[in-house]
Amino acid sequence: MKEPIGGIIPTIGDQHPTRRLEIWLLMATLVYNNRHNGTIKMAPNQVLLGYLPTLNPEAPTNMMNKHVENQTVQAKEYWAQAQAALNMKANPIPENQFNVDNLVWLEAKNLNLPYQTHKLALK
Repeated sequence: MKEPIGGIIPTIGDQHPTRRLEIWLLMATLVYNNRHNGTIKMAPNQVLLGYLPTLNPEAPTNMMNKHVENQTVQAKEYWAQAQAALNMKANPIPENQFNVDNLVWLEAKNLNLPYQTHKLALK
């Protein structure tokens, strides 16, 4: 096990120097444990979990444990709610400040008028 992972880590670390080595070690371990093993005739993760997990987090999972599946669905729902709340906070919808027939004071700062200043305006 040390030889394949040891060969993968230095090349990955050289390509992405800003990434932490621990993350790459976890990814390399996951890939290694998902590979077919000739001795046991299946992948180590398949022996331990009863199924072969996918490496794509968006892919649907085939779980044998209904409680784990329910927890996964609930976690995805909470994640979607948190993402929606963050998006609403980042991009707030402005409330209507004025209603129809309200009297308002307008300043001519950003208006394209035929004269340069209000002092030159027609009286």
